[in-house]
Amino acid sequence: LVLLQCTAEERYERTLYEAETAYLQGYTEIEWGKPTYESNDACSGGMMASWLGKTSTGDIQWRNVYSEEGGEYTLVIKYLSGESRSMTLEINGKKIGTISASNKGWGTVQTNKRKITLQPGDNVIRLYNNSAYMPNLDCIELTKIVPDGIEGVKADKKKGREGTYSLGGVRIRSARPAPGIYVKDGKRVMMK
Repeated sequence: LVLLQCTAEERYERTLYEAETAYLQGYTEIEWGKPTYESNDACSGGMMASWLGKTSTGDIQWRNVYSEEGGEYTLVIKYLSGESRSMTLEINGKKIGTISASNKGWGTVQTNKRKITLQPGDNVIRLYNNSAYMPNLDCIELTKIVPDGIEGVKADKKKGREGTYSLGGVRIRSARPAPGIYVKDGKRVMMK
């Protein structure tokens, strides 16, 4: 048995949270019709969360959704549904709204976008429907909304770093990013 401890200088924000990594309160593999994980080749990780909803324990939660500074994000929910279904979005215990899932088939991944606000540090994103089944879920994606376009990306002076960011506000860690337009030290630049 070997135990490894990993340390890092900083924590990065994830952009993709798969449904198969989420917490299912009512998860079981031995009782039909209860929340579980299933294979599905149409989904991004080849898996999905299914049989969600119908009871208060039929929810799905992404815990430890990290945001360095908090603020506004675009949340994309990817789901599959062969019927018209709905689910309620809750962030950090606060109800945000109801999401309607259209009927395009159980083999077709669909999307729904919402603007949300996260607090600095860890957050909990929860989807639930206590009275009816929800669609099957593939994943959620988060993109930081940069205020006023690229002018909102500033050099990170409080930590003694200046950096390169995508136009979406995501910090670029590579010394040689792919060709394109970036924000470097607070100014727009073209990299070849």
